[in-house]
Amino acid sequence: MLPQLGTVDLGNNMFSCGFPSTLTSCRLLTAVRLASNQLRGEISPKIVKMKSPSFLSLSDNHLTNITSAIRNLLGCKNLSVLILSKNFTNEAIPNDDHINFQMGFEVLALGGCKLTGQIPLWLGKLRELQVLDLSVNQITGSIPGCQQYNNLLNFPPAIFLRNNSLTGTIPIEIGRLKYLTAVRLAYNQPQGQISPEIVMMTPLSFLSLSGNNLSYMTGAIRILTGCKNLIVLILSSNFMNEAMPNYDLKKISDVLQNLQAPDCGGCELIGPFPLWLCNLRKLQVLGLSGNQITGSIPRCGSGNYRAYSISTCHVTMFLEYFPKELGRLQALQSHQDQLNSRYMELPLYILLTC
Repeated sequence: MLPQLGTVDLGNNMFSCGFPSTLTSCRLLTAVRLASNQLRGEISPKIVKMKSPSFLSLSDNHLTNITSAIRNLLGCKNLSVLILSKNFTNEAIPNDDHINFQMGFEVLALGGCKLTGQIPLWLGKLRELQVLDLSVNQITGSIPGCQQYNNLLNFPPAIFLRNNSLTGTIPIEIGRLKYLTAVRLAYNQPQGQISPEIVMMTPLSFLSLSGNNLSYMTGAIRILTGCKNLIVLILSSNFMNEAMPNYDLKKISDVLQNLQAPDCGGCELIGPFPLWLCNLRKLQVLGLSGNQITGSIPRCGSGNYRAYSISTCHVTMFLEYFPKELGRLQALQSHQDQLNSRYMELPLYILLTC
C-alpha cells in the first residue's frame, strides 16, 4: 500500500481504534503525525517494520501502556523526534535502565500524561537529546543531581519539568549542564535559594522557576546577573513578602543587557519600584503584578516595552501621579500578545488584566 509514501499528517481528526497497521508497510515513511485523534490501545510491536521514520507524533490520543510503547519504539532505529504527550494517563513512567534510543534521537515529549514515579536514570544516557519535556505530570522526588546521574552532562539543552511534584533544593550540579539554553521548573515544590553554580550555564537564555518555594530574592538576582545571556526570567510566586531588591543601576544594566522579559509577579514583594529595571535596554515585557510596591510609577523613558504589567488593582499601591512617559511607549500593547519568537527559546504569552 502506497510504497512511495514519505509523509503522513492526519492530525486533528476523529480517527479511532489503534495505530493503523497499514502504515507499517510504508517502508519509506519518514514522518507520521496522528496527534489529536481518538486512537486507543497500545502501540503494536509491528511498528518496528517502519524502518525510516524520524518524526512520530501521537500526542493527545488515548494510548495505554507507556512501558510497552517505549520498548517497541526502540526498534525504530531512525527516530529523531518522538512526541507522546497527553497519553498514558496516570501510568508509571518507565524505569528500565536498559532503555536507550539510537544516536540521533533529539526530542522526547511526554508532557501532560500525569505520569507517576521519579525521573528515570535512562534519560541520562540519551547523549544527543536536545529537548526533554516531562511537564504536567505527577513526578516526585528531587531534581536530579550528580548522585543520581553519572551522565548528567548529557542532559539536553532544553528541559521542561513544570507542574510536577519535585521537592528538595535546586541541586548545585545543575551548573554542570553547560549547554543548557532553556529550563522550565515552574510549579514544583523545590525550596531554598538559587545556587551560585547556575552561572556556569553560560548559554542559558530562558529560565522559569515560578510557583515554587524559593527564598532570598536579593541573593537570587545577584546570582542571576552572572547569566549574561538571559532573555526571559520568570520568578513569579516565590520570595513571599520579601523586600524588593535594589541595586546599582549601571551595574545591573551592564550585566543583564540581553534581558527582555523579567516577571516577578505574585510575590507580595515590599518596597519602592526598583529603578534598575528602567536601565534594561532591551526590556519588552515587565511583570510586577501581585506585589505590594509603593511610591510613584517611575519615569522610565521611552523604551521598547510591549507589555507593562505593574498592577492587579487591589494589591499594587502606586501613588502620586500617572507618568506621561508611559504614553510614549509606542510598542505597548494591552491585549494578549506573543513576543517575537526569534528572541527566545520558548514562546511567551502575556495577558494583562485589571
